[in-house]
Amino acid sequence: MSDFPSIPRLTSSKYFSSLLLLRNIWKGGDLSDDMQFQRVVNQRTYKGELILFAFDLCSVSDALNAVLMLRHVGFEHFLPLTDGAATCEALHALADVKALPTTPCFWSSSSNNHKGWDTWGAGAGCVSGERRRGYCKAEQLWAIRYHVAARLLASRVNLLHMDTDTVIFNDIYTRLKRKPISDYSLILLPESPVNGGLWYAQHTSLDSGAQWVIAEVARRTWEVISLRIRRRSSPPFDQAMLADALVSAMKGERHVAYMCEHPAVALQPPCANASQSRCAYRHYEWVVATLDARNATPLYRACFWRGDAIVTTDEHVIARKQRLVAVH
Repeated sequence: MSDFPSIPRLTSSKYFSSLLLLRNIWKGGDLSDDMQFQRVVNQRTYKGELILFAFDLCSVSDALNAVLMLRHVGFEHFLPLTDGAATCEALHALADVKALPTTPCFWSSSSNNHKGWDTWGAGAGCVSGERRRGYCKAEQLWAIRYHVAARLLASRVNLLHMDTDTVIFNDIYTRLKRKPISDYSLILLPESPVNGGLWYAQHTSLDSGAQWVIAEVARRTWEVISLRIRRRSSPPFDQAMLADALVSAMKGERHVAYMCEHPAVALQPPCANASQSRCAYRHYEWVVATLDARNATPLYRACFWRGDAIVTTDEHVIARKQRLVAVH
């Protein structure tokens, strides 16, 4: 296993899960299969926690590095997610060359096979590990990520999502599980615009506030790629969808202004009556919303300024990130 001399091994963490390596780790599979999905919930989680990251063929080495980093600190409860079996095989092959323990890898064919990707992506069912020329659209991988994340949250799994370039320098759970942050269900980075690369959700269930927000990003993606367009395009950036979902939750009404900035979507029916309010996006790093568990009705107004931040922490939790903002 690779050496990370500047990163401590978190043996004292309550979520030190290296013993999961002693289990019979299987190589992975298609999470569209309910049995595979439930097996992940039962065998890849630890004390109800799971760490999710997504990658394609171009970032296989980054994904393997993330695996090595997580195993180094002692967090075996991770879920590498990609676009198809061939890309997982590439990850396995790289791990085998380095004589590493079995590295699980998963994909979700149902969300990747939507026919809308024929015009809004690189083609329905595009798998980067199968391509000899060109690439699959990153938007397809992002949609898979949100879809799977929403299913996990509906199954009451506490989920830390991270990009493959994230490095853990200390026990993030000591911050997330300590009040006041432990009382919140969705913790986001205080960045403007909203950053979907690192977030944490806990205390969730089907249609709870945090689960609704993440699932809404996937739903809006399917809505967009179901639209008929004349020329091939890409859907709006996933973080625009996430911003819309969060503002919708805070305002208690449908908000699509950021999605509708996309030129191929702007004149389509979903944008006909779009709200053009931009304040929550411009000052998003200081937005803190309280969501009702059923319908995500806000208890706070939509736009917050710097002085209205309710929960922040200045401690370094994860490399390249310094503060977390909580969304209840």
